Amino acid sequence: MIGEYTCEYLHNTGKPCGRPCVRPEGCRIHWKTKSRFPCAVCGKPTGSSSGRCQSHIGSYYQNRYENRLRQRIRAISVLSESESSSIQV
Repeated sequence: MIGEYTCEYLHNTGKPCGRPCVRPEGCRIHWKTKSRFPCAVCGKPTGSSSGRCQSHIGSYYQNRYENRLRQRIRAISVLSESESSSIQV
């Protein structure tokens, strides 16, 4: 019964725990911890919803902000085009 599963918790070094365990969630130490996965940029373990570590999260939020601005500009240009076409008719 003991050792049916292996703990897959990622330490800060990037290596898995590897302890034999009874729970599929992990060993007795790590079974309640937040799941972690490698950063999308550097591979360092992270638990953030964006998939990026502390070092690379700034660029993620910067890109989201720039995309919101672009969407606003597109929406304004579409509105202004529709208003100008309705005025000419």
